[in-house]
Amino acid sequence: MLTRTAFILTFLLAVIVNCNAVAPSIVNSSPLYNGSIGVTYNLQLLAIGGAGGPYRWALASGSLPSGLTLTSSGLLWGTPTGGKTYAFSLKASDVAGNSQTKPVSITVFSTAADNRYCNRGNFTNFAGMKTDRTANLPTSCFFTARFATPSPGRVITVPAGAKLQGFIDSAVCGETLMLAAGATYENVSGFTLPAKHCDDNHWITIRSNTVDANLPAEGVRMTPCWAKVASLPGRPRFACPAGGVPSSTRLAKLLVRPSETPITISGDHYRLIGLEITRPTGSGAVVDFVQTPRATKIILDRIWMHGTARDETTHGVQLGDGHSIAVIDSYLNDFHCIAGSSGKCSDAQAILGGNDTVGGGTYKIVNNFLEAAAENILFGGGASVDIPGDIEVRRNHLYKPMLWNPADPSFFGTTFTVKNHYEMKNGTRALVEGNIMENTWGGFSQIGAHILLTPKNQTQGRVNLCPNCYVTHVTVRYNHMISGGQGVQIADAPNDNGAYATAGNSDSVHDNLFENLVYKNCYKCTNYYNQIATGISAPSSDILKGVTLQHNTFVVATTVEGTPTNAGMLELGGPTRTKQTGITVRDNIIVAGYYGPWTTGGTSNCATNQPNGPLGKFNACWTYTF
Repeated sequence: MLTRTAFILTFLLAVIVNCNAVAPSIVNSSPLYNGSIGVTYNLQLLAIGGAGGPYRWALASGSLPSGLTLTSSGLLWGTPTGGKTYAFSLKASDVAGNSQTKPVSITVFSTAADNRYCNRGNFTNFAGMKTDRTANLPTSCFFTARFATPSPGRVITVPAGAKLQGFIDSAVCGETLMLAAGATYENVSGFTLPAKHCDDNHWITIRSNTVDANLPAEGVRMTPCWAKVASLPGRPRFACPAGGVPSSTRLAKLLVRPSETPITISGDHYRLIGLEITRPTGSGAVVDFVQTPRATKIILDRIWMHGTARDETTHGVQLGDGHSIAVIDSYLNDFHCIAGSSGKCSDAQAILGGNDTVGGGTYKIVNNFLEAAAENILFGGGASVDIPGDIEVRRNHLYKPMLWNPADPSFFGTTFTVKNHYEMKNGTRALVEGNIMENTWGGFSQIGAHILLTPKNQTQGRVNLCPNCYVTHVTVRYNHMISGGQGVQIADAPNDNGAYATAGNSDSVHDNLFENLVYKNCYKCTNYYNQIATGISAPSSDILKGVTLQHNTFVVATTVEGTPTNAGMLELGGPTRTKQTGITVRDNIIVAGYYGPWTTGGTSNCATNQPNGPLGKFNACWTYTF
């Protein structure tokens, strides 16, 4: 009888446990990321709770977008082929077999235009995710599909030889100005695109009169071939129109001379399509091609913007004081300053922002070829009244031709100031995703890094220009870096006056491939592949914290591996009084190098003269997770 009672009690207890089992929870919310026809889609679904993972995923009902596949590990990937909104249900199961089913949807746009993380109305869409590890994701975005920027009014022809500025001044909201392909338009006092106080249903479009079918399709990158240029020396091959190099240019040209004011966009709701923006050869340095003071909702779409092979051209697009500015599907090349005393400018960038007198933010830089000698993209470097946020840098090719490299056999004889690919001295909530960054080297105050996240209180003599600047919440993921001296530099350092910026923290660097580091002919490059450090005199507000370096692969050129010139995987350092907290270095493939982790220098540095090898340095400088 006792045995039977015990059996019954045990049975009832088992039933109670099963009835109270907790199902897992699908974290992602609907809608999922947007897709575009012909553009690779990749979303790792996330579940939590229940009996734990690994979680198994399945399609519970409905159909996936055509071209997409769902793996059992929750990877939704592929290349969409059909444009519409798809509704279906997902099922996530934990290790005990408990499951949750959740209805979701994906909108696939019918062109290649990329608005993956942005819904119409400029609402961010990260499928329910607000953070990426230690970094907050952008909270604002710019939806740039052409159907959302209509110009339903008159179509006005601007003939070759006409004064374009007069047509711009007379344009009203909703009109389109058609510029003659092959014609050159110039205004000695610079073109100005003034405020018209338009709305989202009445944009002003300024474009080449080439029909859409003879331009790159929406979402497809412009190249010089549409202007009858088959190739550029030392650059990667680029696409041409169907049928090959055209017999005449399909672009209308806007010319900016060194003595002229830049194209100044101070208005709102302008979209530029199918234009070549350039300068003449010789006659001095050009500072900016395009600037956006107090502009809002501006789209540079399928533009070829370029300097000349040897002349100094400092900036392609100057984003200062602009809000909701997009550079998409364009080709920007030949931005460079001559090194040394003979140069008339110092650092050149294809795109520059982060130096605001009234405020700026929400920038979209997607699917461009961006070539510049110093920094291909730079945020900061001067004074700013604010910290611009919500920066989207995706699917670009950031490039420096090796013919600019003084140590390369192809060097063409003119030395430009070269620094890095992507640098932030001032900015927050930036997403740097899916880019190729190719070719950089040192020798001009820097050491050939691909990525720099280094808040800076820039100086002008003894004056500290930006004590309020900071760099926070930067996500760097799914990028491919090729041929540089250093992978990532994340550092809070003083300026030349010993003063610091406000803060640098909360960065997430994961799932990136760094290839051919410290390559042969890398001019004056470093021999440390990464840096995570704080200046030894940093104030408590500017102590580095919350940095994640996870699931990256760093491949070092074999010509230096195992030698003293191949010094190590990481430079680290900081004050001895305060540790840098929340540092995660996990699941990376990194060559240790000849010395392994090393100090940034100084006897009062936390990483100097520590026992127990690498672990001693980590314990002295960080609180960390490996």
